[in-house]
Amino acid sequence: MNTIYTMDCIRGIRELVEGESIDVVVTSPPYNIGIDYLSYRDNKSESEYLDWIAAAAAELKRVLKPGGSFFLNVGGKPSEPLWPLKIAARCAEVFTLQNTIHWIKSIAIAKSDMGGYPHVLQDLTAGHFKPVHSEAYLNGCHEYIFHFTADGSVTLDKLAVGVEYQDKTNQGRWKSAGPLRDRGNTWFIPYETIHESRPHPSTFPVKLPEMCLKLHGLSRARVCLDPFMGIGTTALACVRLGVGYLGFEIDPGYVSIANERIAEEMERQSKPVKQPQAEAPGESANSYKIIIEGLTPEEAAPLLQEIKGNGRPEGLLRRLQRQYSPREQILILQEGDIEKLRRCLAQAGRSDFRERVAPVLDRLRVIRPKLDLPEQQCVRGTELLTHVSIKPGQDPI
Repeated sequence: MNTIYTMDCIRGIRELVEGESIDVVVTSPPYNIGIDYLSYRDNKSESEYLDWIAAAAAELKRVLKPGGSFFLNVGGKPSEPLWPLKIAARCAEVFTLQNTIHWIKSIAIAKSDMGGYPHVLQDLTAGHFKPVHSEAYLNGCHEYIFHFTADGSVTLDKLAVGVEYQDKTNQGRWKSAGPLRDRGNTWFIPYETIHESRPHPSTFPVKLPEMCLKLHGLSRARVCLDPFMGIGTTALACVRLGVGYLGFEIDPGYVSIANERIAEEMERQSKPVKQPQAEAPGESANSYKIIIEGLTPEEAAPLLQEIKGNGRPEGLLRRLQRQYSPREQILILQEGDIEKLRRCLAQAGRSDFRERVAPVLDRLRVIRPKLDLPEQQCVRGTELLTHVSIKPGQDPI
């Protein structure tokens, strides 16, 4: 667990990974389009490459749990538009293709095509692409993410990567329980702008595997496998989300870079969350700290996901997940957050929600920073469900 092995993935999976032990696979193999990797020669014949992909897919089918998800990111060249589909077709010989997601890397939208929204002031262009110097082919601004499962019926946590309704009236028209809707199968995920050479010629943004893991459902994603780990992007996503990872990569140089990136990410995770500064006399203390006592990241993830899945204050919940430090097991809440969180929990639409999250909430306690409070004076997590409304500046204890 949490290891990248420097070895061929087919041999490694066959020798080291037990059957039905993996929850999620997120990967992007070499596309066989002549990319200049350090060790791997990306120029097999078509039949040799497709046979190789099929062999890898067979090993992944063996180790993936029956309810698991296999997310395969592949692209191609403008001159060979069917190539990604040929790869998907070979994988579909052993898996069922449940969803086809289009990863949009760059997009241009005219203001006139975006409706009468007052916040849209001009035409929009966003993202990055590699220019195609040809009069015959357009710039490639998207790639595929093929979602394979055993039988095509795996339940997904669609609102974990959901978006808010632009037109709020649609919420009632579609009888939605909250302000979020299914994002659909087009994901705009731009690359981060960098000003130095890339250590790997073909890698995806960390947000891509993060979204795949969230879509599958973090509460069911305990182990993620990337058989073509490269410089560790999938592992970084796993570290950030508290998911165990396992990877294979044949190039020791890429493995070294991956381990360095993982170590840096874990260092960031391990840094204590900054406490709010002491407030000036006369100002009220409106920041709180939730300490998640004895919860592993795997145990904490379902709680945060349950809350997020109800589609309540999305900005708050997104920030809670971002602020949570698995190693320190601490969340910092700002003014009004306790009340928003309480309301979010209290208005949960599913009848069994309280019963399922109450055992986890019992292991939370809310304290006031800068005050040395004994354990018995702390608000227990379950009290958030029924506590009276907390006004700004009011101490809930």
